[in-house]
Amino acid sequence: MAPHPSNNRAAGGGGSPPEPSRKTIQVAIVLMAIAAIGAFLLFRPRPPAASGNQEPPAASSTATPSGDTPPADAGRNWTAPRPPPVPVSVSPAAPPPPAALAPAVSPAPAAEAVSAPGMPLETMREQVAALAKLDLAGGNLSPTQLAAYTQSLQSLMAQGQEAFVGATSQMSPAEIERLANNMRALAPDQSGAFATAAANAALTAAAQSANKEDVGPLFRVLQENGGPETVSQIESLAGKWRYYSTIALANLADNAGVPSLIRMVGDENNPAQGSRNAALQALAQVAWNSPDALAVLQNQAKENTIPFTAWINIASVLGGHEYEIGTMTPDQLPVDQAGGNMKSWHLEFSKEDFYSLPNYSQWTDEQIQQRQDAISNLLQATSDPTVKQLLQQASASLANRGAPATPTPAPAQK
Repeated sequence: MAPHPSNNRAAGGGGSPPEPSRKTIQVAIVLMAIAAIGAFLLFRPRPPAASGNQEPPAASSTATPSGDTPPADAGRNWTAPRPPPVPVSVSPAAPPPPAALAPAVSPAPAAEAVSAPGMPLETMREQVAALAKLDLAGGNLSPTQLAAYTQSLQSLMAQGQEAFVGATSQMSPAEIERLANNMRALAPDQSGAFATAAANAALTAAAQSANKEDVGPLFRVLQENGGPETVSQIESLAGKWRYYSTIALANLADNAGVPSLIRMVGDENNPAQGSRNAALQALAQVAWNSPDALAVLQNQAKENTIPFTAWINIASVLGGHEYEIGTMTPDQLPVDQAGGNMKSWHLEFSKEDFYSLPNYSQWTDEQIQQRQDAISNLLQATSDPTVKQLLQQASASLANRGAPATPTPAPAQK
């Protein structure tokens, strides 16, 4: 049996036992510290292990300090071992790409935004023909039928103006006018541009065709649906249809055609100069509410440059007649115009039909007086006694058929 170390030390020393060395004490302290740390690591609380079917956390663009980053195996119930840090500011968003690299974004046209798949041309022609045949004035359509025709029109317009014009290219002027009238009834705020585009295309084709037909219905479409954007087109056609053009310009809303009529009268280089007399008569129709039109007539009267044949029609218009494109028989006259002084014209060489008719019943007292004032200004401007007589007759016509108004006498002859 091996001897015990202490016994060996006692036998060899013979006195009191020696004190332990300093090195032995240091080793013991280190071993105790290691044991304490190991116990702490062994018994400290651990988070539950992540389950195998757990979804990964969403990525974040904001960096988190490394001391607060969850362990890779942390689950949903992981709790930070210390309070959360003070939030850090989010980094600014990345700048947009340069204009050269950024994709160009432009708004789509309204028609394309609601466009149905491309409609075959023949289908479009069938639908415009059906719309042209509608009798909306008769009131024979149910609300469901009206809704169906309105939807059909919306689908046609969604194809765009070019396709719409192509669908109407085989229609007659009268059919295009009926179509335009029904379109205005079904979609008054949207259909005007499509109707004028169809009429303009048909007029352009007719101007180049040797086959003469009455295009009056197309001019009526322009004057009813057009505005300033149609003026140049109407004016350009005055060389071929001088009366249709000038009447349509006079009947445009807001006197939009007056500048064109003035050019026809005064510009010797205007291609429509041959329509001068027709333009003078059209200016007389709007002189009561257009200072510019009245000023032109006054200057022409002072210079004595208005032919007497033109004065006859000018006086008639100032006295209450209004020009309209088309024809009207006595049996078609309104009840309040029965037996009235209707005048009509037919020009064979240009296939133009138009008429004039007094319209007193629709004028107010103020409008009657405005016409009387226009006549008075022209009486003062002209020195031709024959012309003065025509104007005095026009004034009397207003006084007798319109609201009561006292005709202005002609200035005394010197």
